[in-house]
Amino acid sequence: MHSAQTHRRWRDLWRPLALVPLLVAAGVSRAEAQSIEETLYLRGEMNGWGTGSPMTYLGNDTWQANIDLVAGYYRFKIANDGWDINYAVYQDQPYEFAVDDAVAVKNWGSSGGNENILPVDTLSGFTFTFQVRDGNPDNATLLIEQTDLSGPEPTPLPENPDDTLSWRGETAAITVDDANAAYRSYRHFTTVPLRDNAPPTRMVEYSELPGDMTLRSGSLLFDALFARALDEARLNSVDAITDGSFNNGQPTDCDCFQTGDKWHYVWTRDTAYSMALGLSLFDPTRAKNSLLYKLSERRQHAAPHLEDGPEIVQDTGSGGSWPISTDRVSWALGAWETLKYLQGDEREAFRDQAYEAIVTTVENDRRAIFDPEDGLYRGEQSFLDWREQTYPSWTATDVVHIGMSKSLSTNVAHHTILEVAAALADEKGNEDARDRYTEWADALKTAINQELWLDGAGLYSTLKTTTLDPEPVKAFDLLGESLAVTEGIASPDQAASIVENYPVTAAGPPVIWPQYPDVAIYHNRGIWPFVTAFALRAARDAQNDAAVNHNVMSLVRLAALNLSNMENYEFLTGRHTLLDGDLTGPVINSQRQLWSVAGYLSMVLDGVFGLQSTQEGIRFKPFLTRELRNTLFADTDTLTLTDFPYKGRHLSVKVELPAVDDSSEGYYAVDEVVLNGHKISADDVISVNDLADGGNELVIRLADNDLAQPGTINLVEVEDPLNLTDSEYDRIFAPREPALLSIDETRSGRLQLTLDDNGEENARFNIIRNGELYAEGISGTTWTDPDDGIWQATERLRRFTPQAGTLTSNGADPVFERGRWHFADWGAPDELLEIPELEARETGKHYLQVTYGNALNSINTGITATTKWLEVRDLASGDLVAEGVVTMPHRSSLDDWGDSSLFAVSLEAGHRYSVTIRDHYNMSYFEHFAIYNGAGGRDGPVNRANIAEVKLMPESTLYCYAVELASMGSGNRSHHSEPQCYLPDFESRIVDLSHDVEALSAVGTLNKGQASSLLSELERAEVQLSHANDGSAVNMLHAFSNDVSDLEAEGVLATEDADAFRSAADALVQSLQ
Repeated sequence: MHSAQTHRRWRDLWRPLALVPLLVAAGVSRAEAQSIEETLYLRGEMNGWGTGSPMTYLGNDTWQANIDLVAGYYRFKIANDGWDINYAVYQDQPYEFAVDDAVAVKNWGSSGGNENILPVDTLSGFTFTFQVRDGNPDNATLLIEQTDLSGPEPTPLPENPDDTLSWRGETAAITVDDANAAYRSYRHFTTVPLRDNAPPTRMVEYSELPGDMTLRSGSLLFDALFARALDEARLNSVDAITDGSFNNGQPTDCDCFQTGDKWHYVWTRDTAYSMALGLSLFDPTRAKNSLLYKLSERRQHAAPHLEDGPEIVQDTGSGGSWPISTDRVSWALGAWETLKYLQGDEREAFRDQAYEAIVTTVENDRRAIFDPEDGLYRGEQSFLDWREQTYPSWTATDVVHIGMSKSLSTNVAHHTILEVAAALADEKGNEDARDRYTEWADALKTAINQELWLDGAGLYSTLKTTTLDPEPVKAFDLLGESLAVTEGIASPDQAASIVENYPVTAAGPPVIWPQYPDVAIYHNRGIWPFVTAFALRAARDAQNDAAVNHNVMSLVRLAALNLSNMENYEFLTGRHTLLDGDLTGPVINSQRQLWSVAGYLSMVLDGVFGLQSTQEGIRFKPFLTRELRNTLFADTDTLTLTDFPYKGRHLSVKVELPAVDDSSEGYYAVDEVVLNGHKISADDVISVNDLADGGNELVIRLADNDLAQPGTINLVEVEDPLNLTDSEYDRIFAPREPALLSIDETRSGRLQLTLDDNGEENARFNIIRNGELYAEGISGTTWTDPDDGIWQATERLRRFTPQAGTLTSNGADPVFERGRWHFADWGAPDELLEIPELEARETGKHYLQVTYGNALNSINTGITATTKWLEVRDLASGDLVAEGVVTMPHRSSLDDWGDSSLFAVSLEAGHRYSVTIRDHYNMSYFEHFAIYNGAGGRDGPVNRANIAEVKLMPESTLYCYAVELASMGSGNRSHHSEPQCYLPDFESRIVDLSHDVEALSAVGTLNKGQASSLLSELERAEVQLSHANDGSAVNMLHAFSNDVSDLEAEGVLATEDADAFRSAADALVQSLQ
């Protein structure tokens, strides 16, 4: 049996945002002397890693906080507001606290340290006592004690509720004082121990307000949940926003929608998808304001090759944000929907602002992230933005590959923004722009279908992993699949296939499939209601009644039992928290998450009432299934939506239902539509001019639909979600990720791969070679490519370096630090990197790649992915051969050297070229981030990196492999291993020799002159290799070996060191001759 538990080392992720939990602290004066003057906070998963839980100073260098916690696995720190005080037990590994265990903790400062962890099995109170010993902040302890609850007890369910919902042993109940009142007040109860114990009473009260929409469905629970979603939309309507990473945590004025109970800021994709789900109709002006907050002018003038003007901003994110994350274009989905509910001068002004920003964004994204080879855009998956949650584990420390991936969801968003650009250009009378963006959109639609559709699965692949491994993976994501349907990428047959084939569980549809072992619950093993709402729209479009039923009831159950529209849930149990050791989760969760609120409203308005909105008007075409009518709505003959707001008018919508029967398959047809007493067609669009200033009534009569074919879903059933059988586990989870350990040349000239199956016994290897599935069902840990000498070519990797003089800069001198010669902190706007001359040795496609260091911020956040513009020119003609972006995202430290994105260029043998790298831009260049507290924010734009070399790699010589594991049972596929390429690389071996010489010089074995002489010979050998002068390089290596022997004879070098140097040099000579 399997518990749904697997194990992994957790990586730190936090957004420093505030949530105020139930916190009680003694009121002691801080007037006494204390070794730490700043306010300390308990910051962790119990409060969104925010500053809502201040610790109170008790005297005697002691701080304390009391908090009630429900069952969970809480990662936390003791820290100040700015995180430069940051107490944890260890730096490199987490520490799990036990109650009554006083443990030494250390201030790891801005370097972070690892997590403290408190496992909690059941609802209880806890006291956290932090004490500094002997007045020394480096000598501190933390004691955690279990206490009685400090808050109120849970409220029992009422004896005679007006409506209830029960599922898997838990119950939600509704009471109402007067069910016949025009505006009801509800009391909503649950037996579920709520996330963050909020509220501890497990009961909330909310009311319908005059002027707001009301629902009467015959189900008090369904009516109440609609009222709750409107209530939570009001709670998320604020006049100021805050985030610990911006404006020093102080409020910023904005009449906007904040992102949720824990997230008090405005984020691009959250806002965009919330408005796209129809939240904009609730308050169009607030929707507009929220969207406009995510547009920005540059605070630094654009480079000449760029389209100047405002752009959509990409929020902080993986590797330093754009162009690693590129789904900022999702903004257009929200803007397009919002435009449908604005009118007059307000609409025209917003249209013009939106169009200008969309055009600038589209044009600059085309330059930076579009790949004409396959017609797709690069960049991280939309919404699935937590690296190792959905990408291979090796990308967590090398996110450049995420930036080179091509994902379904983000490409669909690019398609949408192009269609919006074309539509707005048409509205503004710009035919050239309309035709340009229509052509781009059509081509992208074709590319998505050609490159990502998997016939065997009947679904789109979620992504291509990276440039050197472009094989579409056999993995799927619900947002991308659903948007492909609703945004018109999928054909009707593909749409039907997607809705039927995407796997779902009894709790609802998970956002990815398959799930991954050893990865905590968040996106992995998660249900996200806003994605369920998009899946419901896709099911409606595909006319699949079974999928509509499943998605509606998932949204209803989860909102009812949790008293709120939560951010996410575990995918088998539907719980807001599932205890599973260090995989416990969802790791982060928030009540009244904005896009979950929008998703619930969308389910009612779009799903049940069939709202369809256009720029010209609205219509209602209910897609009501027999199952929903005969269960959820069995106690009424009419569904009534009152006071639907539309451009200053109000409309009541009544849906007259057929009689109840015992059917559970199929859906009804619209039989008749009457607006204010006049029949209209079901397809007619109702404009604002069709509505009276006072009340309006739309009556829709449904009838049996004999043509409706019952739909099916791919329901993955399990007997016990907490104890999976072997076959259930195999169907749900992918195999663990394998590794490609090495590629070696055999004596016969073939290439042999050494593989690691990561302990998977019921799986076999598939080999991906040069981006194509090449061999399947491989057992064992070695595999030899049957092709003889396939990798051999006339060209090889070449390196251009500062020390060899083959890579130059107009603004920096090379230094030797961090184990390498490099240009330090290079990249001011006027600084250039140049390869003055490069002669191509063969004709064909080549890759350029920069070796760099960038630690401007953590690898998981920030806005300072170093992004530069590369140009290749033919020296003879002066013609521009290729130009584009090269990206160098954050890495773990400046000692962690990495490779940039790959830049493709076609070269002709015998031609000489120059390479110039100049400034481009990243998100730090935008005014929006002038109040950001991190690098590239308040102190001005930053687009710099340490530059060690530029590599040139001919594609003909690159033979790149990756491996995956395929389950022998379910056929589920693992992530791909990190791609490895076999490529003769003599220059790097010389560089390694140079590093060894420098190491002996650093410890005093070699004096400066001796080291300089040896390094000079190696540098000249490297230069000769870069110019294909192998004979001259051999002569330099012979000279190096002779000098090493002389130093050995003089007693300077030990025989062991001398033998190592000669052996390495002789091996190089043999390879070159």
